[in-house]
Amino acid sequence: MTLPKDYANFLREHNGGEGFIGDSYIIFFKAEELVDFNREYEVEKYAPGILLFASNGGGEAYGFDTHDVEMPIVRIPFIFMERQSAETIARDLAGLFAALEDLK
Repeated sequence: MTLPKDYANFLREHNGGEGFIGDSYIIFFKAEELVDFNREYEVEKYAPGILLFASNGGGEAYGFDTHDVEMPIVRIPFIFMERQSAETIARDLAGLFAALEDLK
């Protein structure tokens, strides 16, 4: 699977990280954690086609919808995770940063 270019560049430059964007907290997983994290949460079983790459440190994760050729970014709950619960919140990483900045 080919990751979106902006996210691949972010991984190369930062390889994960965490902090506040506005009032929103986000934890980006390291490249070497992506496969294990998605496997441990059984994402392919409960939300097929979603590739998680970050968390808000609480009950929600952020991921790419790989069933869409544009791979938009979705927010999905960890508890009762299911594909139908995935909410598209951004088209790319810059859009995610803007969405997090705007959350109150």
